[in-house]
Amino acid sequence: MARHFEHSTALIYLPRADGGRGLKSVEVEYKQTKVKAAVRLYINTDPTMRPVRAFEQNAGNKGHQSLVKESIKYAEEMGITLQLGYLL
Repeated sequence: MARHFEHSTALIYLPRADGGRGLKSVEVEYKQTKVKAAVRLYINTDPTMRPVRAFEQNAGNKGHQSLVKESIKYAEEMGITLQLGYLL
């Protein structure tokens, strides 16, 4: 997307309804996708997902990168309280 050199970067990200171009931030989209993936992981009732949930929880406990820990952190940044748990 080409823009004039005098245009404000903030104007590009401003919603169209407010007079901006409505461009979405890649960082925000990434964080929202991570949170959605974690929620889907715990909502899914398929028994084959149980090992995936266990793997993600163990990764976080061992200090490795964890979808669950990142999702909780990103949700808090967005002002959402995320409590992931599976009942079965």
